Amino acid sequence: MLSFSGINLPNLDNSSKTDAFCVLWELKDNQKMNRGQTECVLDNLNPEFVATIDVAYHFEENQKFLLEVYDADDMNQLQNL
Repeated sequence: MLSFSGINLPNLDNSSKTDAFCVLWELKDNQKMNRGQTECVLDNLNPEFVATIDVAYHFEENQKFLLEVYDADDMNQLQNL
């Protein structure tokens, strides 16, 4: 179970602060597989995400992940990833 938070994220909004959410990808066999995403934390440059993402842990295996942090300008964007 992985949990995430951000510190001093850049402010990407003009009239408010960043509305951040994270998307976790697993990189395996030249493929990028979506493993989950967090909720969106509104107007916060230091978000602490409540949602966790469960991933299988394989002992003594090198697992590669990519975490992308986005600024949600449109809440519909959250369902499209």
